[in-house]
Amino acid sequence: MRVAVLGAGRVGSVMAADLAADGAFEVTVADWDPGALERLHAVPAHHRVEADLSDAAAVRELARQHELVIGAVPASLGYGIVEAALEAG
Repeated sequence: MRVAVLGAGRVGSVMAADLAADGAFEVTVADWDPGALERLHAVPAHHRVEADLSDAAAVRELARQHELVIGAVPASLGYGIVEAALEAG
């Protein structure tokens, strides 16, 4: 299953590492901070995406490419992430 974890901070990085370790998931992590993405050694570099998650179009594009989207962003971005993911189907 293709899973997108939106947010590579304290919560998102742990979720991504756990899912990647399971082996049943193809995990992609997106964040605006390249440093946070670089610290995610459990996720292959080609599955770390620098993206502005406050941009609904960017979130929709990520959501369309995955079967499951997990939001691990600050609360101020949460509602927009949900809206964009639902719009993507």
